[in-house]
Amino acid sequence: MKKAIEERLRLELASAAKRRADASTDLRFAVLRASTWGISQREIAAILGVSQPAVSQMLGTVRRASLGHGPIGRHVLEHRDDIVRIARQHEASRLRVFGSVARGEDTDDSDLDLLVEMPTGVGMLAIARLGDELADLLGFPVDIVPEHQVKAESLEALLASAVLL
Repeated sequence: MKKAIEERLRLELASAAKRRADASTDLRFAVLRASTWGISQREIAAILGVSQPAVSQMLGTVRRASLGHGPIGRHVLEHRDDIVRIARQHEASRLRVFGSVARGEDTDDSDLDLLVEMPTGVGMLAIARLGDELADLLGFPVDIVPEHQVKAESLEALLASAVLL
């Protein structure tokens, strides 16, 4: 009888551990989705009852998990700070990776698709210059898509699969 109880407790522990791992993964991706939609780390932290640095750490973990599968995504992670710096110089913010890189399906022949926030007055030439400068840095094509140029009906689906850089 003791062995049967011990076995049942082992199974119960294993089941609880699996639920905990699943909940942790769900939480990380919920944090990523909220952040991608523009909810601040501070607000997310307040909702979760954790510190803002804890939210930042969660986002970093999810970012590495999402983008770190393929060669382009790994390269983007390695150069993240430079990408963000260059984007800011071109008035771009809230960089979100979408497409094959965000799905972890990128290959050596993939390009990088970036959804960005930019002032509405920024022209196509300035957007192209940003893409060219990032392509020079990274060594592969970069497509820049300003959020305000995406139709509302397409934006939700795009954001659902995007990874905040």
